[in-house]
Amino acid sequence: MIPNEKCVSDLIQLVTEEIVSFVEREHIDAVVNAANPTLMGSNEPSVDQSLHKRIDEILHPVSKTFNAIIKEETDKIQELPDAAIRCRRGEAVVTKGGEPGHYFCKYVIHVVGTKYDGIRDKGLSRRATAYCSSSCMQNLESCYRHIVTAIMEHPDIQTIAIPIVSSGNYEFPYETAVRIALASIGNALMDWRKKDTELFNQSAIQKIYICIYGKDSADQTDRYRLAGKVWKSYEKILRYDHKVVMQNTWMAHFRYIQEIRKYDKNRGYFAIARNFRLLLMYLRVIFLPMLSFKDFFGGYNWERRRAVVEGTVILKMLLPFAFFMIINECGYSPGLAAGLQILTLYLMADTVTYLLVLIVLSDIQRPSANVIRSMIFLFINYLEVSADMAILCYLNNFGAIDIREAVAFGILAGNINKNGESLVNLSLQYANMGIKFFFVSLAFGYFANHLHQRKFVS
Repeated sequence: MIPNEKCVSDLIQLVTEEIVSFVEREHIDAVVNAANPTLMGSNEPSVDQSLHKRIDEILHPVSKTFNAIIKEETDKIQELPDAAIRCRRGEAVVTKGGEPGHYFCKYVIHVVGTKYDGIRDKGLSRRATAYCSSSCMQNLESCYRHIVTAIMEHPDIQTIAIPIVSSGNYEFPYETAVRIALASIGNALMDWRKKDTELFNQSAIQKIYICIYGKDSADQTDRYRLAGKVWKSYEKILRYDHKVVMQNTWMAHFRYIQEIRKYDKNRGYFAIARNFRLLLMYLRVIFLPMLSFKDFFGGYNWERRRAVVEGTVILKMLLPFAFFMIINECGYSPGLAAGLQILTLYLMADTVTYLLVLIVLSDIQRPSANVIRSMIFLFINYLEVSADMAILCYLNNFGAIDIREAVAFGILAGNINKNGESLVNLSLQYANMGIKFFFVSLAFGYFANHLHQRKFVS
Protein backbone atom coordinates (compact mmCIF):
# COMPACT_ATOMS: atom_id res chain seq x y z
CA MET A 1 0.00 0.00 0.00
CA ILE A 2 1.21 3.50 -0.83
CA PRO A 3 2.26 5.54 2.26
CA ASN A 4 -0.61 7.68 3.62
CA GLU A 5 -3.06 5.82 1.38
CA LYS A 6 -6.43 5.33 3.02
CA CYS A 7 -8.24 2.01 2.94
CA VAL A 8 -12.02 2.25 2.71
CA SER A 9 -12.61 -0.69 5.03
CA ASP A 10 -10.43 0.92 7.75
CA LEU A 11 -12.56 4.07 7.75
CA ILE A 12 -15.78 2.29 8.73
CA GLN A 13 -16.37 1.06 12.28
CA LEU A 14 -19.45 -0.35 14.01
CA VAL A 15 -20.27 0.90 17.50
CA THR A 16 -23.03 -0.28 19.76
CA GLU A 17 -24.31 2.87 21.42
CA GLU A 18 -27.08 5.43 21.21
CA ILE A 19 -25.85 7.91 18.62
CA VAL A 20 -26.53 11.21 20.47
CA SER A 21 -24.65 10.09 23.59
CA PHE A 22 -21.81 8.71 21.50
CA VAL A 23 -21.36 11.92 19.48
CA GLU A 24 -21.31 14.10 22.60
CA ARG A 25 -18.93 11.90 24.57
CA GLU A 26 -16.46 11.32 21.72
CA HIS A 27 -16.64 14.90 20.35
CA ILE A 28 -17.59 13.69 16.86
CA ASP A 29 -17.43 16.38 14.15
CA ALA A 30 -20.65 15.49 12.33
CA VAL A 31 -23.75 13.44 12.98
CA VAL A 32 -26.32 12.13 10.53
CA ASN A 33 -29.92 12.81 11.52
CA ALA A 34 -32.55 10.41 10.18
CA ALA A 35 -35.05 13.23 9.69
CA ASN A 36 -38.46 13.72 8.16
CA PRO A 37 -38.92 15.98 5.09
CA THR A 38 -39.71 19.09 7.17
CA LEU A 39 -36.50 18.75 9.25
CA MET A 40 -38.49 20.13 12.19
CA GLY A 41 -38.06 17.10 14.43
CA SER A 42 -40.20 14.08 15.21
CA ASN A 43 -42.93 13.49 17.77
CA GLU A 44 -42.05 9.79 17.97
CA PRO A 45 -39.06 8.26 19.77
CA SER A 46 -36.23 8.34 17.24
CA VAL A 47 -32.77 9.69 16.44
CA ASP A 48 -34.47 12.81 15.10
CA GLN A 49 -36.35 13.45 18.35
CA SER A 50 -33.32 12.76 20.58
CA LEU A 51 -31.03 14.96 18.53
CA HIS A 52 -33.41 17.93 18.48
CA LYS A 53 -34.02 17.59 22.21
CA ARG A 54 -30.31 17.53 23.09
CA ILE A 55 -29.33 20.42 20.82
CA ASP A 56 -32.24 22.50 22.16
CA GLU A 57 -30.94 21.87 25.71
CA ILE A 58 -27.45 23.07 24.70
CA LEU A 59 -28.91 26.17 22.98
CA HIS A 60 -31.24 27.04 25.87
CA PRO A 61 -28.86 29.61 27.46
CA VAL A 62 -28.89 31.66 24.24
CA SER A 63 -32.67 31.37 23.83
CA LYS A 64 -32.48 29.64 20.49
CA THR A 65 -33.78 26.34 19.11
CA PHE A 66 -32.35 23.86 16.66
CA ASN A 67 -35.39 24.41 14.43
CA ALA A 68 -34.52 28.11 14.25
CA ILE A 69 -30.99 27.28 13.08
CA ILE A 70 -32.36 24.87 10.47
CA LYS A 71 -34.78 27.50 9.16
CA GLU A 72 -32.04 30.12 8.96
CA GLU A 73 -29.88 27.83 6.82
CA THR A 74 -32.57 26.26 4.64
CA ASP A 75 -35.35 28.81 4.20
CA LYS A 76 -32.95 31.60 3.27
CA ILE A 77 -34.91 34.73 2.24
CA GLN A 78 -38.42 33.88 3.45
CA GLU A 79 -39.19 31.78 6.50
CA LEU A 80 -41.36 28.82 5.51
CA PRO A 81 -44.03 27.13 7.63
CA ASP A 82 -42.89 24.28 9.84
CA ALA A 83 -44.73 21.80 7.60
CA ALA A 84 -42.78 22.87 4.47
CA ILE A 85 -40.61 20.28 2.73
CA ARG A 86 -36.94 21.17 3.30
CA CYS A 87 -35.37 17.91 2.17
CA ARG A 88 -36.61 15.34 -0.33
CA ARG A 89 -36.46 11.62 0.34
CA GLY A 90 -33.12 10.17 -0.61
CA GLU A 91 -31.34 13.52 -0.28
CA ALA A 92 -29.38 15.37 2.40
CA VAL A 93 -29.22 18.87 3.89
CA VAL A 94 -26.29 20.06 6.02
CA THR A 95 -26.76 22.52 8.89
CA LYS A 96 -24.72 23.70 11.85
CA GLY A 97 -24.88 21.68 15.04
CA GLY A 98 -25.38 24.69 17.30
CA GLU A 99 -24.16 28.23 17.87
CA PRO A 100 -20.67 29.55 18.81
CA GLY A 101 -19.94 28.43 22.35
CA HIS A 102 -22.96 26.14 22.33
CA TYR A 103 -22.19 23.45 19.80
CA PHE A 104 -23.34 19.86 20.00
CA CYS A 105 -21.13 19.12 16.97
CA LYS A 106 -19.87 21.01 13.92
CA TYR A 107 -22.42 19.70 11.44
CA VAL A 108 -25.69 17.86 11.34
CA ILE A 109 -26.33 16.09 8.05
CA HIS A 110 -30.07 15.60 7.74
CA VAL A 111 -31.16 12.75 5.45
CA VAL A 112 -34.73 11.70 4.76
CA GLY A 113 -35.01 7.97 4.39
CA THR A 114 -37.73 6.08 2.64
CA LYS A 115 -40.70 4.33 4.18
CA TYR A 116 -40.71 0.57 3.70
CA ASP A 117 -43.29 -0.24 1.03
CA GLY A 118 -43.09 -4.02 1.06
CA ILE A 119 -45.39 -6.55 2.68
CA ARG A 120 -43.94 -7.65 5.98
CA ASP A 121 -45.36 -10.27 8.32
CA LYS A 122 -45.18 -8.89 11.84
CA GLY A 123 -44.30 -12.39 13.03
CA LEU A 124 -41.12 -12.52 10.95
CA SER A 125 -37.80 -11.96 12.63
CA ARG A 126 -35.67 -9.02 11.54
CA ARG A 127 -33.46 -11.48 9.68
CA ALA A 128 -36.27 -12.42 7.31
CA THR A 129 -35.87 -10.36 4.16
CA ALA A 130 -39.14 -9.27 2.64
CA TYR A 131 -39.49 -7.65 -0.76
CA CYS A 132 -39.96 -3.91 -1.16
CA SER A 133 -39.85 -1.99 -4.43
CA SER A 134 -36.54 -1.31 -6.16
CA SER A 135 -37.02 2.47 -5.93
CA CYS A 136 -37.52 2.13 -2.18
CA MET A 137 -34.06 0.60 -1.89
CA GLN A 138 -32.51 3.07 -4.33
CA ASN A 139 -33.85 6.05 -2.36
CA LEU A 140 -32.36 4.68 0.85
CA GLU A 141 -29.06 4.01 -0.92
CA SER A 142 -29.14 7.59 -2.21
CA CYS A 143 -29.22 8.90 1.39
CA TYR A 144 -25.83 7.40 2.13
CA ARG A 145 -24.32 8.58 -1.14
CA HIS A 146 -25.39 12.13 -0.25
CA ILE A 147 -23.77 11.68 3.18
CA VAL A 148 -20.44 10.81 1.53
CA THR A 149 -20.87 13.80 -0.79
CA ALA A 150 -21.35 16.01 2.27
CA ILE A 151 -18.12 14.64 3.75
CA MET A 152 -16.33 15.52 0.49
CA GLU A 153 -17.76 19.05 0.51
CA HIS A 154 -16.82 19.76 4.15
CA PRO A 155 -13.08 19.09 4.41
CA ASP A 156 -12.96 19.76 8.16
CA ILE A 157 -15.02 16.64 8.97
CA GLN A 158 -12.66 14.10 10.54
CA THR A 159 -15.22 11.91 12.27
CA ILE A 160 -18.89 11.26 11.61
CA ALA A 161 -21.56 9.11 13.26
CA ILE A 162 -24.33 7.54 11.15
CA PRO A 163 -27.43 5.63 12.31
CA ILE A 164 -29.11 2.83 10.36
CA VAL A 165 -31.56 5.03 8.46
CA SER A 166 -35.20 3.91 8.04
CA SER A 167 -34.83 0.92 10.38
CA GLY A 168 -36.98 2.52 13.07
CA ASN A 169 -40.29 4.29 12.48
CA TYR A 170 -40.01 3.73 8.71
CA GLU A 171 -40.05 -0.04 9.41
CA PHE A 172 -37.33 -1.28 7.09
CA PRO A 173 -36.34 -4.89 7.92
CA TYR A 174 -33.18 -4.48 9.93
CA GLU A 175 -30.86 -6.78 7.98
CA THR A 176 -31.89 -5.15 4.70
CA ALA A 177 -31.35 -1.67 6.16
CA VAL A 178 -27.90 -2.66 7.47
CA ARG A 179 -26.86 -4.14 4.12
CA ILE A 180 -27.94 -0.99 2.29
CA ALA A 181 -26.12 1.24 4.80
CA LEU A 182 -22.79 -0.59 4.77
CA ALA A 183 -22.79 -1.33 1.03
CA SER A 184 -23.81 2.20 0.04
CA ILE A 185 -21.26 3.94 2.26
CA GLY A 186 -18.49 1.55 1.22
CA ASN A 187 -19.30 1.85 -2.50
CA ALA A 188 -19.59 5.65 -2.36
CA LEU A 189 -16.20 5.89 -0.67
CA MET A 190 -14.77 3.48 -3.23
CA ASP A 191 -16.11 5.63 -6.09
CA TRP A 192 -14.56 8.71 -4.49
CA ARG A 193 -11.25 6.92 -4.05
CA LYS A 194 -11.15 5.72 -7.67
CA LYS A 195 -12.31 9.03 -9.11
CA ASP A 196 -9.78 11.17 -7.27
CA THR A 197 -7.32 9.07 -5.29
CA GLU A 198 -5.15 12.02 -4.27
CA LEU A 199 -8.06 14.07 -2.89
CA PHE A 200 -9.42 11.01 -1.08
CA ASN A 201 -6.09 10.27 0.59
CA GLN A 202 -5.59 13.92 1.58
CA SER A 203 -9.11 14.37 2.95
CA ALA A 204 -9.56 14.89 6.68
CA ILE A 205 -11.98 12.02 7.22
CA GLN A 206 -10.52 9.47 9.63
CA LYS A 207 -13.48 7.47 10.91
CA ILE A 208 -17.08 6.78 9.94
CA TYR A 209 -18.93 5.30 12.90
CA ILE A 210 -22.06 3.24 12.23
CA CYS A 211 -24.12 3.39 15.41
CA ILE A 212 -26.14 0.27 16.23
CA TYR A 213 -28.89 0.80 18.77
CA GLY A 214 -31.83 -1.28 19.97
CA LYS A 215 -34.88 -0.85 22.11
CA ASP A 216 -33.23 -2.82 24.96
CA SER A 217 -29.88 -4.43 25.71
CA ALA A 218 -30.84 -7.82 24.26
CA ASP A 219 -32.17 -6.24 21.07
CA GLN A 220 -29.09 -4.05 20.78
CA THR A 221 -26.75 -7.02 21.20
CA ASP A 222 -28.71 -8.99 18.60
CA ARG A 223 -28.60 -6.11 16.12
CA TYR A 224 -24.90 -5.55 16.67
CA ARG A 225 -24.17 -9.23 16.09
CA LEU A 226 -26.21 -9.18 12.87
CA ALA A 227 -24.55 -5.99 11.63
CA GLY A 228 -21.13 -7.41 12.47
CA LYS A 229 -21.84 -10.52 10.42
CA VAL A 230 -22.84 -8.40 7.41
CA TRP A 231 -19.84 -6.12 7.81
CA LYS A 232 -17.44 -9.07 8.04
CA SER A 233 -18.52 -10.27 4.60
CA TYR A 234 -18.30 -6.75 3.11
CA GLU A 235 -15.03 -5.72 4.77
CA LYS A 236 -13.02 -8.43 2.98
CA ILE A 237 -14.28 -7.20 -0.39
CA LEU A 238 -13.68 -3.50 0.29
CA ARG A 239 -10.18 -4.25 1.54
CA TYR A 240 -9.30 -5.46 -1.95
CA ASP A 241 -10.69 -2.27 -3.53
CA HIS A 242 -13.81 -3.95 -4.87
CA LYS A 243 -17.37 -2.70 -4.56
CA VAL A 244 -20.01 -4.76 -2.79
CA VAL A 245 -23.51 -5.92 -3.71
CA MET A 246 -26.35 -5.56 -1.22
CA GLN A 247 -28.88 -8.03 -2.69
CA ASN A 248 -28.89 -11.28 -4.60
CA THR A 249 -30.47 -11.93 -7.99
CA TRP A 250 -33.76 -13.27 -6.66
CA MET A 251 -34.27 -10.32 -4.32
CA ALA A 252 -33.52 -7.81 -7.08
CA HIS A 253 -35.90 -9.54 -9.49
CA PHE A 254 -38.87 -9.63 -7.15
CA ARG A 255 -38.23 -6.05 -6.07
CA TYR A 256 -38.58 -4.99 -9.70
CA ILE A 257 -41.89 -6.85 -9.82
CA GLN A 258 -43.00 -5.01 -6.67
CA GLU A 259 -41.91 -1.74 -8.31
CA ILE A 260 -44.06 -2.37 -11.38
CA ARG A 261 -47.10 -3.44 -9.38
CA LYS A 262 -47.02 -0.46 -7.03
CA TYR A 263 -45.83 2.45 -9.16
CA ASP A 264 -46.34 1.83 -12.88
CA LYS A 265 -49.68 3.65 -12.90
CA ASN A 266 -47.97 6.73 -11.45
CA ARG A 267 -45.47 6.60 -14.33
CA GLY A 268 -48.22 6.57 -16.93
CA TYR A 269 -48.12 2.85 -17.75
CA PHE A 270 -51.62 1.49 -18.16
CA ALA A 271 -53.20 -1.82 -19.18
CA ILE A 272 -51.15 -3.39 -22.00
CA ALA A 273 -47.78 -1.78 -21.18
CA ARG A 274 -47.99 -2.48 -17.46
CA ASN A 275 -49.20 -6.05 -17.96
CA PHE A 276 -46.50 -6.71 -20.55
CA ARG A 277 -43.80 -5.51 -18.15
CA LEU A 278 -45.22 -7.72 -15.40
CA LEU A 279 -45.57 -10.71 -17.74
CA LEU A 280 -41.99 -10.32 -18.89
CA MET A 281 -40.69 -10.23 -15.32
CA TYR A 282 -42.76 -13.27 -14.31
CA LEU A 283 -41.48 -15.07 -17.41
CA ARG A 284 -37.92 -14.23 -16.42
CA VAL A 285 -38.40 -16.25 -13.22
CA ILE A 286 -37.86 -19.35 -15.39
CA PHE A 287 -34.35 -18.12 -16.19
CA LEU A 288 -33.32 -17.08 -12.68
CA PRO A 289 -31.28 -20.29 -12.24
CA MET A 290 -29.00 -18.94 -14.99
CA LEU A 291 -28.66 -15.59 -13.24
CA SER A 292 -28.01 -17.33 -9.93
CA PHE A 293 -24.53 -18.17 -11.19
CA LYS A 294 -23.70 -14.58 -10.21
CA ASP A 295 -24.73 -15.25 -6.62
CA PHE A 296 -22.97 -18.60 -6.38
CA PHE A 297 -19.64 -17.65 -7.92
CA GLY A 298 -19.62 -13.89 -7.33
CA GLY A 299 -21.05 -13.63 -3.83
CA TYR A 300 -21.32 -10.01 -2.67
CA ASN A 301 -18.30 -8.93 -4.74
CA TRP A 302 -19.59 -6.59 -7.45
CA GLU A 303 -16.56 -6.90 -9.71
CA ARG A 304 -16.43 -10.67 -9.41
CA ARG A 305 -20.14 -10.87 -10.25
CA ARG A 306 -19.53 -8.79 -13.37
CA ALA A 307 -16.74 -11.17 -14.36
CA VAL A 308 -19.10 -14.13 -13.85
CA VAL A 309 -21.72 -12.44 -16.06
CA GLU A 310 -19.15 -11.81 -18.77
CA GLY A 311 -17.90 -15.38 -18.57
CA THR A 312 -21.46 -16.73 -18.74
CA VAL A 313 -22.24 -14.67 -21.86
CA ILE A 314 -19.12 -15.97 -23.64
CA LEU A 315 -19.81 -19.54 -22.50
CA LYS A 316 -23.36 -19.35 -23.87
CA MET A 317 -21.97 -18.18 -27.20
CA LEU A 318 -19.62 -21.21 -27.36
CA LEU A 319 -22.14 -23.84 -26.23
CA PRO A 320 -23.82 -24.31 -29.67
CA PHE A 321 -20.43 -25.18 -31.15
CA ALA A 322 -19.95 -27.68 -28.33
CA PHE A 323 -23.32 -29.17 -29.32
CA PHE A 324 -22.06 -29.59 -32.89
CA MET A 325 -19.08 -31.53 -31.53
CA ILE A 326 -21.28 -33.70 -29.29
CA ILE A 327 -23.46 -34.71 -32.25
CA ASN A 328 -20.42 -35.52 -34.37
CA GLU A 329 -18.79 -37.56 -31.59
CA CYS A 330 -21.85 -39.37 -30.22
CA GLY A 331 -23.85 -39.64 -33.42
CA TYR A 332 -27.40 -38.53 -34.00
CA SER A 333 -30.24 -39.91 -31.88
CA PRO A 334 -33.76 -38.50 -31.49
CA GLY A 335 -33.41 -38.31 -27.70
CA LEU A 336 -30.08 -36.48 -27.80
CA ALA A 337 -31.32 -34.13 -30.52
CA ALA A 338 -34.48 -33.31 -28.55
CA GLY A 339 -32.47 -32.61 -25.38
CA LEU A 340 -30.03 -30.32 -27.19
CA GLN A 341 -32.90 -28.49 -28.92
CA ILE A 342 -34.69 -27.87 -25.61
CA LEU A 343 -31.49 -26.63 -23.95
CA THR A 344 -30.70 -24.40 -26.96
CA LEU A 345 -34.21 -22.90 -26.94
CA TYR A 346 -33.91 -22.26 -23.19
CA LEU A 347 -30.58 -20.45 -23.55
CA MET A 348 -31.76 -18.44 -26.54
CA ALA A 349 -34.98 -17.40 -24.79
CA ASP A 350 -32.92 -16.38 -21.76
CA THR A 351 -30.83 -14.02 -23.88
CA VAL A 352 -33.73 -12.51 -25.84
CA THR A 353 -35.94 -11.92 -22.78
CA TYR A 354 -32.97 -10.46 -20.88
CA LEU A 355 -32.40 -7.91 -23.66
CA LEU A 356 -36.14 -7.16 -23.72
CA VAL A 357 -36.02 -6.47 -19.98
CA LEU A 358 -33.12 -4.03 -20.49
CA ILE A 359 -35.29 -2.12 -22.98
CA VAL A 360 -38.70 -2.35 -21.35
CA LEU A 361 -37.51 -1.74 -17.77
CA SER A 362 -34.79 0.80 -18.51
CA ASP A 363 -36.69 3.42 -16.47
CA ILE A 364 -36.39 1.47 -13.20
CA GLN A 365 -33.25 -0.58 -13.77
CA ARG A 366 -29.76 0.86 -13.86
CA PRO A 367 -28.06 -0.63 -16.92
CA SER A 368 -24.32 -0.35 -17.51
CA ALA A 369 -23.17 3.18 -18.32
CA ASN A 370 -20.18 1.85 -20.27
CA VAL A 371 -21.23 2.21 -23.91
CA ILE A 372 -18.34 0.22 -25.36
CA ARG A 373 -18.91 -2.69 -22.97
CA SER A 374 -22.62 -2.71 -23.76
CA MET A 375 -22.04 -2.75 -27.52
CA ILE A 376 -19.50 -5.57 -27.25
CA PHE A 377 -21.94 -7.66 -25.26
CA LEU A 378 -24.75 -6.89 -27.67
CA PHE A 379 -22.57 -8.22 -30.48
CA ILE A 380 -21.70 -11.35 -28.45
CA ASN A 381 -25.42 -11.87 -27.73
CA TYR A 382 -26.09 -11.63 -31.46
CA LEU A 383 -23.44 -14.26 -32.21
CA GLU A 384 -24.86 -16.50 -29.49
CA VAL A 385 -28.43 -16.34 -30.78
CA SER A 386 -27.22 -16.82 -34.38
CA ALA A 387 -25.29 -19.93 -33.28
CA ASP A 388 -28.39 -21.15 -31.44
CA MET A 389 -30.44 -20.82 -34.62
CA ALA A 390 -27.71 -22.69 -36.51
CA ILE A 391 -27.78 -25.68 -34.15
CA LEU A 392 -31.59 -25.79 -34.22
CA CYS A 393 -31.52 -25.77 -38.02
CA TYR A 394 -28.80 -28.44 -38.10
CA LEU A 395 -30.64 -30.78 -35.74
CA ASN A 396 -33.98 -30.34 -37.53
CA ASN A 397 -32.37 -31.09 -40.92
CA PHE A 398 -29.77 -33.61 -39.77
CA GLY A 399 -28.28 -35.48 -42.68
CA ALA A 400 -29.73 -33.10 -45.26
CA ILE A 401 -27.38 -30.16 -44.57
CA ASP A 402 -23.83 -29.81 -43.30
CA ILE A 403 -22.52 -27.58 -40.53
CA ARG A 404 -21.40 -24.89 -42.96
CA GLU A 405 -24.94 -24.49 -44.33
CA ALA A 406 -26.40 -24.43 -40.80
CA VAL A 407 -23.98 -21.71 -39.69
CA ALA A 408 -24.76 -19.69 -42.83
CA PHE A 409 -28.45 -19.97 -42.02
CA GLY A 410 -27.91 -18.84 -38.43
CA ILE A 411 -25.70 -15.86 -39.21
CA LEU A 412 -26.97 -14.75 -42.64
CA ALA A 413 -30.62 -15.80 -42.28
CA GLY A 414 -30.54 -17.85 -45.49
CA ASN A 415 -33.29 -20.16 -46.72
CA ILE A 416 -33.43 -23.88 -45.91
CA ASN A 417 -35.26 -26.08 -48.41
CA LYS A 418 -33.70 -29.47 -47.69
CA ASN A 419 -36.74 -31.02 -46.03
CA GLY A 420 -39.20 -29.23 -48.25
CA GLU A 421 -41.24 -26.35 -46.94
CA SER A 422 -41.76 -28.02 -43.58
CA LEU A 423 -43.56 -26.13 -40.87
CA VAL A 424 -40.53 -26.33 -38.57
CA ASN A 425 -38.18 -24.93 -41.23
CA LEU A 426 -40.59 -22.11 -42.03
CA SER A 427 -40.89 -21.34 -38.31
CA LEU A 428 -37.10 -21.29 -37.95
CA GLN A 429 -36.73 -18.94 -40.92
CA TYR A 430 -39.34 -16.50 -39.64
CA ALA A 431 -37.91 -16.66 -36.11
CA ASN A 432 -34.40 -16.08 -37.45
CA MET A 433 -35.47 -13.04 -39.47
CA GLY A 434 -37.41 -11.69 -36.50
CA ILE A 435 -34.39 -12.04 -34.20
CA LYS A 436 -32.14 -10.32 -36.74
CA PHE A 437 -34.61 -7.43 -36.97
CA PHE A 438 -34.76 -7.30 -33.17
CA PHE A 439 -30.98 -6.98 -32.86
CA VAL A 440 -30.73 -4.41 -35.66
CA SER A 441 -33.45 -2.31 -33.98
CA LEU A 442 -31.76 -2.67 -30.60
CA ALA A 443 -28.36 -1.64 -31.96
CA PHE A 444 -29.84 1.32 -33.87
CA GLY A 445 -31.76 2.50 -30.82
CA TYR A 446 -28.69 2.16 -28.63
CA PHE A 447 -26.53 4.14 -31.04
CA ALA A 448 -29.21 6.83 -31.39
CA ASN A 449 -29.52 7.13 -27.62
CA HIS A 450 -25.77 7.66 -27.19
CA LEU A 451 -25.21 9.82 -30.27
CA HIS A 452 -23.81 13.25 -29.36
CA GLN A 453 -23.79 16.19 -31.74
CA ARG A 454 -20.25 17.19 -32.59
CA LYS A 455 -19.01 20.73 -32.12
CA PHE A 456 -16.86 22.08 -34.90
CA VAL A 457 -14.12 24.65 -34.41
CA SER A 458 -14.59 27.61 -36.75
